[in-house]
Amino acid sequence: PYLFPGEACSGSGWTPANAGLAPTDWRMVGTTGPISLAPGQRETLVFQFSVARAPSGMPDEAVCLLQDLADDLRQLHALEYVGCQLDGLVFPGDANHDQVANAWDLLSLGVAFGASGPARPQASLGWQGQIAPLWGQSLASGVDFRHVDTDGDGNITWADTLAINLNYGLVHASNKNQANGGVPLLIDMNIGTANPGDTLRFPIELGTADTMGVDVYGLAFQLEYDTAMVLPGSLGLDMGQSWLGTKGNDLLTILHQDHSRGTIDIGMVRNDHLPRTNYGPIGSLIVVLDDDIAKRLQPLTLSFVQANLIDPNEQDIPLAPRNNSLDIQTSLSNDWPADLAVFPNPAQSALYFRSARPDLREAQLIHPNGQLVAQKTWGLPAGELSWILPSLPSGLYFLRVRTQTGIHCRSMVIE
Repeated sequence: PYLFPGEACSGSGWTPANAGLAPTDWRMVGTTGPISLAPGQRETLVFQFSVARAPSGMPDEAVCLLQDLADDLRQLHALEYVGCQLDGLVFPGDANHDQVANAWDLLSLGVAFGASGPARPQASLGWQGQIAPLWGQSLASGVDFRHVDTDGDGNITWADTLAINLNYGLVHASNKNQANGGVPLLIDMNIGTANPGDTLRFPIELGTADTMGVDVYGLAFQLEYDTAMVLPGSLGLDMGQSWLGTKGNDLLTILHQDHSRGTIDIGMVRNDHLPRTNYGPIGSLIVVLDDDIAKRLQPLTLSFVQANLIDPNEQDIPLAPRNNSLDIQTSLSNDWPADLAVFPNPAQSALYFRSARPDLREAQLIHPNGQLVAQKTWGLPAGELSWILPSLPSGLYFLRVRTQTGIHCRSMVIE
């Protein structure tokens, strides 16, 4: 047996090597790697093989074998390098590697949930490209799981949602195709009419008895709304009733509101790799209407901008989003009724109401930042009513009451 360090076709450069190999048998001498390369980085690799020379008088099969090995190495290197170029660096939060961190990344997190692989060296949650070793496991799109491990600890868990939230929307998203037909998706706004300042709960409905959601694993969608109609920062998501799963158990969720653009992104995905088949509510959207009557010139409309439904293999399920709207009543009056007295002001632990007309239905205390901090309703209106207040920080609040004549507001000091 000989060790061949030179050109395969030269016929020279053979030196004695380890004995015990049959003709044309071979083995690698030493080891090479592993190494990590950034896109565009070049590195020279040296491979050495011990090969047994062919019998005397015959064509040197060992040289041919070395040529074959060299060809295999060149092909393998090219394939791996192209894969590195296409897969790119890891940006924490961009789990599906589409150049943006948003609700759609949660779907990839659910698909890969529970997987483990090599940790990312010097990992951080900062929005910068980071070198990470390949896991050898990939999404249906071909994206390696190293992108789904957003925090780089080598495990895909609940903790990987943090980077999505921290880096949400830092890069513009690529366009998502919206299906023209398929499983119905709508925000059920069939509650009649609403008043300015109301807190509304709209069921999110996926599927019907005729067109059920079959093998559903995850959903992400974006809604567009009129910013003049909705109180900034008020949108919320209630997953108390959802046939898709239980939040905090087998369901991951995310909500991101961009009031400057008038959009809200919502994502939900299972994490146990088991799909669901059903129809009906998968959660509720919470909306607080703005109080300004000057903006109440049209119905509240929620329109789907994009939506994607996937199965456990990350394959798209045809989806049919349906837009909806709700009429808003404009009976808001900023004039406090002359026959409605409220005292004391400043108040400490209780408020008392006295009215010549027993039509007081509801009272609310609103923080100057728009947050609802206390609410009281009365089943049977009466001429005199009381409200025992919860413990609140001292300061200025707005008292809002609802009567048969509309909604009325005034300032109130709590001591």
